Amino acid sequence: MNQITISDPVAHELLACGGPARLVNQSGETIGLFQPSISSDPELYKRAGAQFDDEEIERRRKRAGGKTTAEVRKLLAERDLPNAGGTNAASRS
Repeated sequence: MNQITISDPVAHELLACGGPARLVNQSGETIGLFQPSISSDPELYKRAGAQFDDEEIERRRKRAGGKTTAEVRKLLAERDLPNAGGTNAASRS
């Protein structure tokens, strides 16, 4: 993966978004997507963990069925939905 160093003001602006952001050039064309690193804030993990109790986690582990990634992509492709082929959505914009 390539690494590009950005200025501190741009870094602060991206992190202030609080989540993913679409990056565009001055013409408004999408050049990529920004996905922040996983937060080191322990409170976020506490809140996320509180949404699922042990019984719910065990129930989901035991549940049979589901679809593979390939099956989901096939279904999306049949419906002509974005990301059906597994390519980056930004490359389609």
